[in-house]
Amino acid sequence: MQSNTHHLKSISSSTVLYSAPQILGLLGSLVLIPIFTRYLSPEDFGLLALLLSITGIGVSFSSLKMESAMYRYNTEYEGSSRKDFLATIFFTKIFLAVIISCLFLSLIMLGLSLGFELEKIPFNPYIPSIAILIFLISCSGFQLALFVAEEKPTEHVTIMIFSFFITNFLALFFVVYLGQDIWGRIKAMLITETIIFLLMLAITLKAINFSFKMEYIKRSLRFSLPLYMGDLVNLIYQYTDRFVLAFYVDISKIGFLYISDKIAILIQSLFRGFEKTINPFIFNQKNKEAQKSALENIFILTVSVSCLILFLYLNLSEVFLKEFIGPEYNDISVIHAIKVLGIAYFLTTVYPFFSIALGIEEKTSRIFKITFISALINLSLNLTLIPMYGWLAATFSTLISCVFTCVGLGYFSRKETHITFNYNLAITLLMITVATYFLLNNLFNEYSLLYVALKTAVGTSFLLFMMFKIFYLMTYIKNIK
Repeated sequence: MQSNTHHLKSISSSTVLYSAPQILGLLGSLVLIPIFTRYLSPEDFGLLALLLSITGIGVSFSSLKMESAMYRYNTEYEGSSRKDFLATIFFTKIFLAVIISCLFLSLIMLGLSLGFELEKIPFNPYIPSIAILIFLISCSGFQLALFVAEEKPTEHVTIMIFSFFITNFLALFFVVYLGQDIWGRIKAMLITETIIFLLMLAITLKAINFSFKMEYIKRSLRFSLPLYMGDLVNLIYQYTDRFVLAFYVDISKIGFLYISDKIAILIQSLFRGFEKTINPFIFNQKNKEAQKSALENIFILTVSVSCLILFLYLNLSEVFLKEFIGPEYNDISVIHAIKVLGIAYFLTTVYPFFSIALGIEEKTSRIFKITFISALINLSLNLTLIPMYGWLAATFSTLISCVFTCVGLGYFSRKETHITFNYNLAITLLMITVATYFLLNNLFNEYSLLYVALKTAVGTSFLLFMMFKIFYLMTYIKNIK
């Protein structure tokens, strides 16, 4: 029992460490979203969503997942060879960042010269700013990845926290005090990323030689390019709905989707750090049997906690929207969107366990196939449903894709691994959670803070009773070794 307690404490402490940036982001979102929605319109947030999407795509193309090669080969080189290797990666990233930024600007200017108008995004000052951001973020990413490769989480987290505070302080100053709308938000990012770029550059130049060796870049790209396919899948997931919406709906609806997504994704925040903790904990078990036992029991514990968080989220998200978010966003469609996306993001806390199981059996090709098909489904649904049903269809496309990914990975995990997840219990807990929410919502169908508090207390107590007294959750906790 003492050993079990030690493992649980170890997992908990590691989760807190890895979750620090996510927790800060969660708390920041709870505070900042209500403020910004009172100063920025849905049209402003729609524009911001498109600008951040373009930036994310540009940064992805300019990285080619080369940080993974740094993680893989960092310890294989020493002394001057290591500095040559790092220099080769660094100068390649700078070259790619310049190419992507210039290519982006060139394509936009070519389109304008041929008569294509940017109806949703004004060229000045946004397009040049996005090109600069792509360059700055891509180059700074090298040193941040090196911190991870050298197992220096304190330095990495410090930079992330510094970036968070400076960006949001400046954004509040420009948007709230100076009234500069969405340009103030972009300007805050430009200033922060410039500071981080200069700081990271100063550190990087001390760690590298001024050299470039083709053998290093060939080896790095052979390793990183196959992994980059997974990033391309994520790009489809993250951004296609926004660009499809840009062709069919008013930009304010993209703003609705952006705010709904920012609220819904809070459900993932703690589990991002938990996922980073679980991977080494499982893979460091002494043998496959120990890995099997640990994974099966932690799976049930995670599903139980996720169900509680989902129930609280479904109950309290509407309160957050109605009581704290600006009145322009108090729309019934936004309420539906944050609940649909909440269920979708709940599934993303479950299916990483199936990926770990497939990883233990070295069946990772199954992961790529399922996620790739899921991304194609997401793209197809967005292209088909958004023109017919509007912006809310994007949330259902996300939910359907997440369901497919969860079922697909669960199927292959069950078929091709020796790990026996308790699927029946997981599905039962989810069904009870959703049924409890809808039942209490129908019993107390008038909106009031008293009724919300009552529903939350009754539902949480009932779920905890079911988990510990009916499904014996404590038994699974004791079996984590």
